Amino acid sequence: MNKVAQTLRSRDWIKDCREDIPDLETAFDMQDAALAEIAPERGGFAGYKIAFNSLALMEKLNIPHPGMGRVFADQVCESGVSLDVADYKYFMIEPEIAAVLAEDLTPGTNYTPALAEAAVERYFPAFELLDRCNFEGMMHPPTVIAHNVFNAGIVLGGPGLAPGEFDYRALETVCTDNGETVVQGKGIAPQDPAEALAFLANHFTSRGQVLPKGSYLLLGAHCPLYKLEAGRQLKLELGPLGSVSLST
Repeated sequence: MNKVAQTLRSRDWIKDCREDIPDLETAFDMQDAALAEIAPERGGFAGYKIAFNSLALMEKLNIPHPGMGRVFADQVCESGVSLDVADYKYFMIEPEIAAVLAEDLTPGTNYTPALAEAAVERYFPAFELLDRCNFEGMMHPPTVIAHNVFNAGIVLGGPGLAPGEFDYRALETVCTDNGETVVQGKGIAPQDPAEALAFLANHFTSRGQVLPKGSYLLLGAHCPLYKLEAGRQLKLELGPLGSVSLST
C-alpha cells in the first residue's frame, strides 16, 4: 500500500518525510500515485487547488513555484453547509476565488493565462476546507504537497461572474466569523486568477492528466489559514462575485 495514501486514509498526523520526499518532483509523483489509489473510493476528482502562490510565501518556503493538490468528489459542499469540527483533526479554512471549467483542459497545449481563462465558465467565492494534520511547526513543502496540501474539500458560493466581467484587483474581500470581521481588504488575492489557472492547467496536463469540464479550481487564499471551532458562522463576500457561507 502507498504510504502517503495510507496516511491520508487514516488521517494520522503527517510526519516530516524529507528523507523519502526530498524535492518537489518526487512530491508530485507521490501525490499522483497516492491520490490515484484513493480517488475511486471518493468518487474521483471534482477539483484542483493551487497553494503557496504568493511571491512572499514562495520566498519564505524557498520553492520556485506554487504547490498544488486535488479535491475529491465527496468533499464538495454547497454554501450554507453545516460541518462538524469533530470530523477533522485540525480544521481550518481559506477564503478564495474559485473557478468552474466550461470545457476540458487537455494535454498537448501550452496554456497561457488568456487561453486557460477562455475555458472558464465563471469565477465565484469559495471556502477551501483544510485539515492541517502536520506536527506543529513542520513545514517541509515536498512533504505537504505529497500529502495533498491538507485539502479537505470546497464550499461553493455564488452567483459568480464570467471572465472579463470584473477586475480581481478591485474586489473587496470581507470574511466574518459570527458577524465579526476577520479579513477585509481590496485586491488581496495572492495573484491574478488567470495566472493561477494557467499554472494548474500546465502542471496537470504536462503530466498527462485532463482537467474535465465542470471541475472546480481553487485559486489561492486571501488570508492565512483560519482555524475553526464549533458554534461558528463563517461568511465570505467578494463584491460582485457574491458570497459563500458555512457553519460549525
